[in-house]
Amino acid sequence: MEWFAWGKNRNSCLGVKNSQSNVDYPEKVTQLEGVVIQDMVGASYGSIFLDFEGNVHMKYETEKAPLKKFDVENVVMISGGENHFLLLTNKNQVYSWGRYNDNGRLGTGDTRVYKEPHHLSFFDDKNPICVYCQQYSAMVLCENNDLYGFGENGRGELGTEKKNYSQLDPILIMKNVKEVYTSRAAHCACELLMNGKYVIHGSNSNGQLGIGNRSDQFLPIESKFINKTPFRQLKLGYTFSLLLDSNNILYGTGEANKCGSTQALSNFQRFNFFENIAIKQIDIGYGFSMALTEENTIYAWGSVSNSFDQTGHYIKLPFEEQLQNKPITGIKCGFFYSGILKSSGVIETDFGNLLKSGQCSDLTISGIPVHSTFVQLRCGTKAEQVKKLLEENYNKDKIELVLKWVYTNQIVDLVLLQEIWLKFGITDGLNKTLRKDLVLLYNDEDSKDFNIIAKYEDDEEEEEEYEEIPIHKFVLCARSGLFRRMFKDITQESNSVKDFSGKSIESLEILFKWLYLNDIELTADDDIAMIQEEFEDIEEYYQLHENSNLKYKLNTYINKMK
Repeated sequence: MEWFAWGKNRNSCLGVKNSQSNVDYPEKVTQLEGVVIQDMVGASYGSIFLDFEGNVHMKYETEKAPLKKFDVENVVMISGGENHFLLLTNKNQVYSWGRYNDNGRLGTGDTRVYKEPHHLSFFDDKNPICVYCQQYSAMVLCENNDLYGFGENGRGELGTEKKNYSQLDPILIMKNVKEVYTSRAAHCACELLMNGKYVIHGSNSNGQLGIGNRSDQFLPIESKFINKTPFRQLKLGYTFSLLLDSNNILYGTGEANKCGSTQALSNFQRFNFFENIAIKQIDIGYGFSMALTEENTIYAWGSVSNSFDQTGHYIKLPFEEQLQNKPITGIKCGFFYSGILKSSGVIETDFGNLLKSGQCSDLTISGIPVHSTFVQLRCGTKAEQVKKLLEENYNKDKIELVLKWVYTNQIVDLVLLQEIWLKFGITDGLNKTLRKDLVLLYNDEDSKDFNIIAKYEDDEEEEEEYEEIPIHKFVLCARSGLFRRMFKDITQESNSVKDFSGKSIESLEILFKWLYLNDIELTADDDIAMIQEEFEDIEEYYQLHENSNLKYKLNTYINKMK
């Protein structure tokens, strides 16, 4: 996955080679050499990068030091406000840090500044599943649908009646919440409740809530427009908000020009400029917005960046040369920067190649070989039902785009995917990643359809002993060249094979877990020296992807244990 960025770049905080304070055109993020970036979030004083290994790297705008990699591992979600950040790990732990904490936006119970991630133990027993940053506040959604908040509530940011500019500790602000919509520059938020209703609250001095007035709304109220308008994206901003509906129509409300009208609005109205332009994605920053079209072009409007017309006119950004006309799979707005993401990481490449080859498949959809367990996992619906729905409603070209998302997480046609997600009951498709689903697949013992028969030594037994290690056959096929070749020589019905590598069961279990998660995990009881020795040739023996770096990751993990 490649990232390009432009905008405010003091001390090269965008991660690009260009050291100028402002970068006017997209440049490739290169300072994380050898690291595949999954997500990028920018505050007004720096940027953080989440890689596909679950590590977080940060570049402070105020420091000339190189990108710093934090010690927190297995990160699955990051979010940023103006000067603060939150992250969530796969162990449901929340961390916060930032340049300012004067109003409690870090949720640490004090006003100290934490320049590196600080563990918020408050959430350890609450099973948090999503984190959200507003400009001066933050929210954490938990599995039981409780929503907690901390930081500023001077304009209703947290949706509580009490006006409070410094909520230092996390407090329960709402129950029965299914999803949250806000942004890094916002002082407002919208929540989807379990009863299917959308409520909205917060700063409204520019009409950015779209509720027909310009008064701040401390307590959540139902939004008439949002509740009657099925939408694909909802972006709430500092002085304006945008909504892209299910028919590809863009609406805005709030500050003049930025909301799509030359006049300030207090109700959502349609953007006439985009009436004949098919938009597939939008995002907003601090005072500016971007739209990605079906034709792979980007429009921008608002202010802040040198690339944007500050009168609010819509500019088609002339980035063809920098991006070499390659497909753009996503756009991101930071506070004072913007970014574009393209292409795929190692896992995505491996599963994309599996789709192309069709090897080890057990089902076809419109003549395309697929793997039913994988399709069911990604779509949340039985594979046969997915097959029926797709074949009855879409042509083969559209089905190929859907399957590309299933296997690689690549979004080529967001409008199509959002329509599919709605049919499958997927409520947050943009945050449903391949990596997260592979964690579920790894833990699903019942669906594992293949066994690796491994020999182990038992000093008390003279005869050779064997143990079966369950795994998904298509995962082996996707990630290992050795097994791809092996499966060509055995029958489709075969459900086991002996391992002749001579590796210990401990090493094999570490390897097989890595095939799913790209993650290494050892314990103090493991024979570290033996595992290191056995991993010396493991990438070559099992013919792993040339960029897998498995041995390097193992050694890095071991060094941290010392």
